[in-house]
Amino acid sequence: RNNCTELGRTIAALNDELEEWKQKCATLQEQHEQDQETVKEIKETLKERDFEVEELASSIETARLTTERENYFAERRQRKKRGFFAWLFGIGRDDSDDDEERLQVS
Repeated sequence: RNNCTELGRTIAALNDELEEWKQKCATLQEQHEQDQETVKEIKETLKERDFEVEELASSIETARLTTERENYFAERRQRKKRGFFAWLFGIGRDDSDDDEERLQVS
């Protein structure tokens, strides 16, 4: 009879402990679901920011290229203009023109 009583108490204690573990498990499961939702939101925000960074980089590069092109055309307009025959026979040619042509060929 003592063994049965002791066994009954052990079973009751284990049942109580089992309930505690079930509660802890449910709490952890709920926290996990909340964490998963937070991770999902953070990933979405990261995608948005990544897109914004790409757009900004693209805008910066476009502005740089536009500035370079404008500078190039402004420089060309400032150079002394020569006609076709002057170009063909080398009339009015500067040393700087020779340097530029050599650099373009190289």
